[in-house]
Amino acid sequence: MSDKVPLFLSQVVGYTGNGKGATPLAATAVAQNGAAYPYCILALNGNVATDLVSHGGPKANLNGCNIMSDSSATCTGHNLGAAVGDAHGTNNGCGIVQNSNMPVVFSSELSAGAGKEERPSAPGHESMERQLQP
Repeated sequence: MSDKVPLFLSQVVGYTGNGKGATPLAATAVAQNGAAYPYCILALNGNVATDLVSHGGPKANLNGCNIMSDSSATCTGHNLGAAVGDAHGTNNGCGIVQNSNMPVVFSSELSAGAGKEERPSAPGHESMERQLQP
């Protein structure tokens, strides 16, 4: 996608673009379906503001694990060493890769014994399926 965009404030510093008050601009976007990953810790109480909390935890080593909170997650002082930290609300410091605004994992679906749960699409993903470990 490309178009010419008007220049407003850049002319103040002497940039005139194509000489007609505009400059060409191009943009490209790529969406990719992400691979599913398991959760080692899954906090399901979505009725509280923050249901996954760690203050400090300097020796926590969740290497190879991923964590999920059905509300928000807060980790101060250490990210727990988890590869991925997902939260339905805001993820504040939990996991090496931190994702906020993720779809919730419903506890009723887990108690049905399905062993896996399919969620609505997250932004940038056509489909997202998470394998849940017992």
